[in-house]
Formats: sequence, C-alpha cells, structure tokens
Amino acid sequence: MEQKQLALDLVRQLGLILTPLVIFYAIYGIVREYYSYQTRRRLIEQGLTEGQLRELFGKEGRPNEGALSSLKWGLMVLALGLSLFVAQPIVTNLSAGGVVSVTLGLMFSFGGAALVAFYLITRTK
Repeated sequence: MEQKQLALDLVRQLGLILTPLVIFYAIYGIVREYYSYQTRRRLIEQGLTEGQLRELFGKEGRPNEGALSSLKWGLMVLALGLSLFVAQPIVTNLSAGGVVSVTLGLMFSFGGAALVAFYLITRTK
C-alpha cells in the first residue's frame, strides 16, 4: 500500500512540473509558427520562388531541422527512460520526499548527460 502511495505522490509531483512546461511549449509553438508564417510571407513579397522557399523551409513550411534534431530528442528520451529505470531500485527504501528528489535528480542528470553526448557526437572538428 505504501508503494502505491509513493507512486501517486511521484505522479502528482511530476504533474506539477510537467503542466507548466507543456503550457509553455504550446505557447512557444504558436509563436514560432506565427513568425515562420510572417517570414515566409515577407520572402514571397520580395519575389522568392516556390522552389527557393521549399529549399529554405522544407515541404511542411517550417525550417529544415534535419536528422540532428531526431538524434537529440532520441538521446533525451532514452536518458529519461534510463533514469527512471535506475531510480526504481534506489527509491524502494526511501520516504515520499526522497523518492521525488532522487527521481528528479536522476532525470535531470541523465538528461544533461544526453545533451553532452549530443554535443560530442555532432561537434565539428
């Protein structure tokens, strides 16, 4: 029963952290799309052809981000999953506050390590 309560406390704590992040990301996406639209419209007004716009923005009308973005997010998701996997045996003997602290600490540590790995993979010599 205590394990179930600890899990519920962890979900509540994660909800308190993730909710503002999701709202911020949604606002960021809307603003980004608006400015992308404005940039595209101005370029068309200045006489760029459809082929030139596709070259700049890709098929979806957004700037090309390429495979590096997929690599970065893949590393982040892998690192966060590993952090939860590693945290599970550590938190079995801790109180509710310790569970949240250890889990979040591991998530941020593994996420940071993933970004460092991404940098090391993609840096140019």
